Amino acid sequence: MRFSTRVLACAVVAGASVVGCSPRAFLLQGDDKSAEVGYAGDAATAIPVAAKHCAGYGRVPELVSQDMDTAYFDCVSK
Repeated sequence: MRFSTRVLACAVVAGASVVGCSPRAFLLQGDDKSAEVGYAGDAATAIPVAAKHCAGYGRVPELVSQDMDTAYFDCVSK
């Protein structure tokens, strides 16, 4: 394997490992009454995602429960 190919392969593996550890929260599923938000690390990162989701229905999020990597919100009237 040529040196440049090895360097490229290492860069791809290193980049993939950084992306896999991203602390960004994301919507797993939701409707007008609730939102389930996946997160890694700090559960507070789930709040803006839930707020954006619930705002689409004219509502605000209220944390119901959380586990190791998922926060569960109700979308309640303002």
